[in-house]
Amino acid sequence: VPHGPASAAPAVVRGETVKVRRLRGVGLAEIELNPRHPWRFQIQGPTWNTVLRLGGLEVREIKLDSGAAKVECFLPRPRGVVPIIVSGGVVGLTLHRPLGAAVVADVSPGSVRLKLDGFAVNATTADLRWESVGASVTPDRYELRINGGAVQVTLDQKATEEPLRAHVQSESAEEHTSALEILLDGVEKRVSLRR
Repeated sequence: VPHGPASAAPAVVRGETVKVRRLRGVGLAEIELNPRHPWRFQIQGPTWNTVLRLGGLEVREIKLDSGAAKVECFLPRPRGVVPIIVSGGVVGLTLHRPLGAAVVADVSPGSVRLKLDGFAVNATTADLRWESVGASVTPDRYELRINGGAVQVTLDQKATEEPLRAHVQSESAEEHTSALEILLDGVEKRVSLRR
């Protein structure tokens, strides 16, 4: 991840967690993740203009902290129940999921300008529950939690479907893989595919 020596890195990988903090005016950064491992994402506030292209990865969780703004996320098809937690103070979040990917959304009062597929609401004054067709009985789904104070959250079915690039296996308690090893595995695979 390129960054100036005087500023903090826009993304940090620790174990299976990627923490993104892209400040306004910092410039562009890109990180490529190994598809053989599951990932958790935390978008730390304040971030600005962040794009997550997660197709082909196994995503275990996404959290957006207060202060995150203009975040666009291209989701893969969920495996199991995948929580997406949106804190109050998040502004301008767009979630794209593959066609037919199941979502259950719970929205707290005080959220403004929500659009969940064809359902839209200008402001929530009470708890709101929305789900895509059959989502509550589907074992593979996103569980979207939008806390009060979130502004302009959009969910649609515009993500291009990408298959998982590799089978993800859980590691036993004795096997520990460093973030550097995970990253290098992904780089090695990408280099071998280009040859």
